[in-house]
Amino acid sequence: MKKMNHAESIAVRYGLLTCLGLIAFFLLMRIFNLAQNQELRVLNMIILTIGIIMAVSKLKKLQGNSMEYLNGISCAMLTALVGVGSFAVFVCIYLLIDTELLSRLQQTSIVGKYINPFSGAAVVFMEGIFSAAIISLGVMQYLKTSKLQQMEEDEKRFKTVIPQTSPQ
Repeated sequence: MKKMNHAESIAVRYGLLTCLGLIAFFLLMRIFNLAQNQELRVLNMIILTIGIIMAVSKLKKLQGNSMEYLNGISCAMLTALVGVGSFAVFVCIYLLIDTELLSRLQQTSIVGKYINPFSGAAVVFMEGIFSAAIISLGVMQYLKTSKLQQMEEDEKRFKTVIPQTSPQ
């Protein structure tokens, strides 16, 4: 069995934390009887954004404050895949158990007759992954290491390895 590299282990860890955040928010909404309010799902994007930023920032820090763009994007998307995928499984199981919520969703939604636990989980998954793609691109624009920064850091490392001698 293949061992996970740093980016994968970071993505799994922060993906599971993101999932826990999404579940906590969902249960909080359920306690306050707001779970059927679909407009509040926008707040899920904030939780997802926080999870992605934390994962990519951790990866960048572990790599000495420099990171290749594709490594960051893949870490961000894997974080989202783990977080959103786990949350979609939770939603499916929850809707199988809580038939009252499922019934209310079916009554209040435009496509209510097509909603079941599996289609609900699929919608949550697709919505989360599409949101994560957009979020990941934005996060990487903010956290990526520019070529100039990379050259400056390489120059600093080079100078510490090979001390400069002054002409006499």
